[in-house]
Amino acid sequence: MTARVRGLALIIVGALLIVGLPITALAQDETIVYEDPAGRFTTQMLAAWADESTEAYGVFRQDEVTLYIAAVESPAVEPGIDAAVALIFPEFGGVNVQTTQTAAPNGIWTQRVYIHLNDGSFTVALAQAVGDLTYAVIVRGPSDESLQLANPAITTALLGFTFAEAIDLTGVEPPPFDDAMIAAWEAFITDALAAYEVPGAAVALVQNGEVVYTNGFGARTLGADAEPVTSDTLFMIGSITKSMTTLLMGTQVDDGLYDWETPVTDVYRDFTLIDRGLQGQMRMRDLVNHASGLPRYDVPLFLESFTPEDLFAELVRIPVTGEYREQFGYNNFLVAAGGYIAALAAGATYGEDIDAVYRALMQTELFDPIGMPHTTLDFRSAFLSGDLAGPHTLSALRQHLIPVGSDLEQFLTGVRPAGGAFSTAEDMARYLITQLNRGVTPDGERIISERNLRETWTPQIQILPGQDYGLGWVITQYNGLARIQHDGGTAGFSALITFLPDADLGVVVLSNRALGSNFTAAVTDYAFELAYGLAHTAAEDHARAEAMLRAALTQLVSDYIPDVPVEPSDYDEYLGVYQRGVTLDFDQNDGLVLSSEVSTLTLIPTSPDFGEFVPRELPGVVVELTNEDGRPVAIVRTPLFGPESLPFVFSQIQPASETEDITEMENFEP
Repeated sequence: MTARVRGLALIIVGALLIVGLPITALAQDETIVYEDPAGRFTTQMLAAWADESTEAYGVFRQDEVTLYIAAVESPAVEPGIDAAVALIFPEFGGVNVQTTQTAAPNGIWTQRVYIHLNDGSFTVALAQAVGDLTYAVIVRGPSDESLQLANPAITTALLGFTFAEAIDLTGVEPPPFDDAMIAAWEAFITDALAAYEVPGAAVALVQNGEVVYTNGFGARTLGADAEPVTSDTLFMIGSITKSMTTLLMGTQVDDGLYDWETPVTDVYRDFTLIDRGLQGQMRMRDLVNHASGLPRYDVPLFLESFTPEDLFAELVRIPVTGEYREQFGYNNFLVAAGGYIAALAAGATYGEDIDAVYRALMQTELFDPIGMPHTTLDFRSAFLSGDLAGPHTLSALRQHLIPVGSDLEQFLTGVRPAGGAFSTAEDMARYLITQLNRGVTPDGERIISERNLRETWTPQIQILPGQDYGLGWVITQYNGLARIQHDGGTAGFSALITFLPDADLGVVVLSNRALGSNFTAAVTDYAFELAYGLAHTAAEDHARAEAMLRAALTQLVSDYIPDVPVEPSDYDEYLGVYQRGVTLDFDQNDGLVLSSEVSTLTLIPTSPDFGEFVPRELPGVVVELTNEDGRPVAIVRTPLFGPESLPFVFSQIQPASETEDITEMENFEP
């Protein structure tokens, strides 16, 4: 595959990797509704594109790029793409150089990339077959760069589709779960553990204000003697913690400490951002709604520890890459700042006890009244609890399960309010009931006003068409019903909490495998399909999304040549100390090792010239070693997080000793 085609494919596919991965967000551009002339579907399109639609299909142009929207009669997607291309381009002439599949919230889209050899232009066709029809979005441009710039329009059109066969459950009351439904769910979960290679999981299902079911499946760790998971086994819940932090903030709004619209600097006067204009605009809600304009900024968390004071200082380093309240940008540092500023509002003292006060508030305002005795924000106590599931991930090279060291999980202690909680299925069931009860605990105590709880569910910024972010929650829909959810991913755990407020139904899935959100989503959707007696179609989509995730991980190491001796001299100039306390060393057994105060990562070379590496312990991360202005630098990228995730560049500040004894390591095997 040429670099041009690979780059084009990764950008378009990457923009749509929704399930389990942070996604490429869209600016809040004005959209219009496009209606199929035959009445078979509607979708959305950016209003800035000129509408030149015909009586047969949609046509939209901007500069040198043209986007077409069509439906053709074909129950199979491959012949459907052929028919759609023939409809729009009777004399096409493009050569199909790549076919891939892309997971999106509204299904699996097949993508073909064509090159026109006569002029070097590109056509990309994306299509999905639903029933007897194939729906297609086809875009034509003079270069791969032009199509990359058209990604917002492509994504808007794809995710805006409303198919004729859409199910509407509005006003439909699901029956109570019975033993047969529970048995079917149990069987599916058991099979899914094996299919997705998840060591263990715990689930909870609540309905009509009651805990219907909790249970554990599989094992806490790998190995024949591993202890079984129970409903009281602790798991890290990652970013689900965000919804707990915003609930805490809502209680403070109830108490009059501030309002959602209060300027942040009125609560914490030393709050500082690199952009002083934005700093003055920021309201309390903007700390937790991912609409600030700040980008994803996670790499430092894997390299150094952060106190709350360190975190506030780090905010000054984060560049502004988006428009305030115009573009979604997932930023853990800001959400953590929201939790710590809540602690300051409650009387914490800067430089002394911010983190301690935050944890105490979560205990007294949430965990104790809700009845969550096992839930904790204390990393040490969780790992010493005796009933903690062990974290696991997929090996970056061969994608088999490997344990994750506790040091890698500690990265979340630096942004504790954004992702540092541990919990159990039993505790999370009670948290779900409190949400569905609009702020009333299972024991009948109101801990937050319904008004302020609902505010956390209210869309604040569009992520993608049909998907918005609130205050610590993702808001989407399930067959016409509001669907409130948030996933939680760490270095070795994946979790998902989801509820349908109008149906008084919710599900929690906790698992001990990183990048496991296709598993958690499949288990959740199977329960909802059982509840409404729907055909079990979601499982296939999530299984295909899992296959695509693994293909994307494989792509990152596609140039790796196994069993080739590695010469340590290849790394000589890069060994040494880098900025932020990062060191690069060569180990005779492990090869190149990147170390910091919080983690040790084994770097696997993935290119013939050994210029790019992936950490064995962190699949989806890429480390590039190169030279800039004559100085060795390490560039750390997270391509699966999308282009809005900032790469980090660390310059070497002290080379290793030239007399260091480095011997050749033969047959290096990651």
